[in-house]
Amino acid sequence: MKKTSNGNEQQDKKPRKLSDYIQLLSEAQEMAHMGSWEWNVVTNEVEWSDMMFILLGLKPSSTMPSYQLALHHVHPDDKERYEKAIQETLANKTTFYLENKIVKEDNSVISVISRAKCFLDEDENLIRMVGTVQEISLQKRLEKAHIKHQRLIAFGEMASSIAHDFNNSLQSMIGNLEIVKIQKGLSDSSLDKLNNIMNVITDVSERVNALQSFSDTVNENVESELIDLNSILKESLNESQPFWKDNIEKIGLKINITTVFADSPKINCNKGELKSVIFNLIKNSIEAMPEGGNIIIETCIKAKSVFITFTDTGIGMDEESKLKIFQPFYTTKGFKEGRGLGMSGVYGLINKHGGNIGVKFSELGKGTIIEIVYPISKQNEIEEISKNRKMVNKHYNVLWVDDDLSIRENASELIELMGHKCGIANGGKNALKYLNHNKCDIVFTDIGMPEMNGWELSKNIRNTCGDKIKIVVVTGWDIDENTKNDHDVNFVLQKPFTMEQIKEIIMNV
Repeated sequence: MKKTSNGNEQQDKKPRKLSDYIQLLSEAQEMAHMGSWEWNVVTNEVEWSDMMFILLGLKPSSTMPSYQLALHHVHPDDKERYEKAIQETLANKTTFYLENKIVKEDNSVISVISRAKCFLDEDENLIRMVGTVQEISLQKRLEKAHIKHQRLIAFGEMASSIAHDFNNSLQSMIGNLEIVKIQKGLSDSSLDKLNNIMNVITDVSERVNALQSFSDTVNENVESELIDLNSILKESLNESQPFWKDNIEKIGLKINITTVFADSPKINCNKGELKSVIFNLIKNSIEAMPEGGNIIIETCIKAKSVFITFTDTGIGMDEESKLKIFQPFYTTKGFKEGRGLGMSGVYGLINKHGGNIGVKFSELGKGTIIEIVYPISKQNEIEEISKNRKMVNKHYNVLWVDDDLSIRENASELIELMGHKCGIANGGKNALKYLNHNKCDIVFTDIGMPEMNGWELSKNIRNTCGDKIKIVVVTGWDIDENTKNDHDVNFVLQKPFTMEQIKEIIMNV
């Protein structure tokens, strides 16, 4: 008997047998996915633990363990490294550590860490080698996922920076285009061409913004609006014509695209993202028709939903492809062809706005039908009323702050054409000087400016004027609602912007 720490007596535990420790070791190896082995160099006898057999996909004690059997299960890519490590360990009488792959009896492959240590007698002669093999497949998958995640973050940050600069360039283009469009004496043909240019720039802008939002893994910005689906389909077909018509006909093939559009209410979606979806579905259909063929795009309304179907006469899919088509990173194409948005990306964009996408039909040699379903937006009537509102006949004193001369001059001209007075300043410090001597109702300010950025300017305005002045930050960056509220600004105007977007903000002041 012996006393415990609280003074109570308890009976001595019965000493454990060697078999108990062997059982504990076996259980520990099983939990750690670790097998152990011992090689008697003198007698050439080899012993394996049960877990060693299991790691190789063998039943314990089903066969005689040997170095040759272990080597047989080493992946061909690692076999030379493995043999070299063993030989160097034997020659130097030291230890080795090696990451390698094992091919199990059922031909599945696992990743392992192989370790070994040499034991010597009193005369420094090698007598035996003891080693372990531990599976690390899960750790390797997590490590790869982490590396991929870090690469995606780095790519996203780079994309966001490029998108910011690109948006500034697009803004200069849109500003000049808006001013040209309102000039008198333009022919209908010229106005149509200018509107087409504006559509292309707007489309590029939305795609850039989609790329930019890729870096934001916390605040997913769903910039949606009411969209005329049939119009977007027509625009997308017109813009992608070089891809599905001109380039195809150059190599002697022909793709016929037929559209069957039913009258339908608008859907709530992001225009640029929807165009990306349409382009990728057309691209997939074309790649599924290496000899040319037909694509039918249809829209219809059923059960308070808008249906869009893409039908092609291509090679079709087997059952496995139909099940995996929307899985991330799944592709049946090589790198050169398979580097678009991808069907998992298409699925994500459709799903983000409350829609759904699926394979309605596909059979090898008979083509494929992809179906998209969007709920009819409840905001249709509300949005139409909002768009038909007349702008209040009120004139404001506006200040536009931007270190880019072209942007601030174009913006100033557009605002004055709307009937307001607009001053300009090329930075935060000059803006404060202007406000000290001029009445102002609204300040539009860029964020990225030298000496004093837009956030600092906004803070100064709030400290001196309170809420008397409405502040609009104008930026090529992707600003979420939380950031806007944290800096106490009233509106965010994303570059590139249009005259209508400025009007909308001023109307809501």
